[in-house]
Amino acid sequence: MKHRKYLLKNCKSLEGKTVIVTGATGIIGREIAACCLILGADVIMAVRNTVKGEAVKARLAKHFDAK
Repeated sequence: MKHRKYLLKNCKSLEGKTVIVTGATGIIGREIAACCLILGADVIMAVRNTVKGEAVKARLAKHFDAK
């Protein structure tokens, strides 16, 4: 994630917060989920297509410590 430094420098921490991202299988939703993870939030992805949702989860898990 190339914008990690910017987010950590300019945004408040979301540590201890839970964020629900709708449309997380789309480009914008996936990036919002990634940004929230960078800032320390627990992310719940609300998706219509669970197959695509699992693919996005796997992609994000490569970069973040996923549970």
